[in-house]
Amino acid sequence: MAFLAYKRGQCDYELVEVCNANSMFRQLSRYLVERQDKDLWAFVLKGDNKGRRSLIDNVVQYALPESKNPEEVSGAVKAFMAADLPNELIELLEKIVLQGNSEFRKNKNLQNLLILTAIKANKAKVMDYINRLDSYDAPDIANIARNAKLFEVRTTGDVSVSSPWEMSDLVENHVVVNFRKHSPS
Repeated sequence: MAFLAYKRGQCDYELVEVCNANSMFRQLSRYLVERQDKDLWAFVLKGDNKGRRSLIDNVVQYALPESKNPEEVSGAVKAFMAADLPNELIELLEKIVLQGNSEFRKNKNLQNLLILTAIKANKAKVMDYINRLDSYDAPDIANIARNAKLFEVRTTGDVSVSSPWEMSDLVENHVVVNFRKHSPS
């Protein structure tokens, strides 16, 4: 009853308190996604929120996969980025882009963000994403991967070349077999 009253009145912080106290994380996650308030997202994603992990799980498992609204997805993604939660952002993006059956599966920006976040936070997943996704900016991702010392990424995917230098660079990287295994991490 209190949840509905706080929701209708947009009493955000009281609603968060009620949800945390009564383990109503699924309802809270849906409310946050629909509400799209960056300050509220920042409040619930702070490290001192006892229910943060349960809330994140519910956002990833239920609230965002149910959403068909690009602004809701964008708001949640931005909130996770602002809270500096790269591993949780990867979970969220995997659910939407790799496992979802929504229109977000082919979204170029979400695919780019998933790969770029993995390059920074979980390099072991990068090649899997490169092999499974097909709507990302391959040349841009390849350059970023090269700068992150992930040379094998440059040899995968349909990368077009526009100069002899790029072609020689690409051929050279085909010859270098899994450079990362031979270089310090």
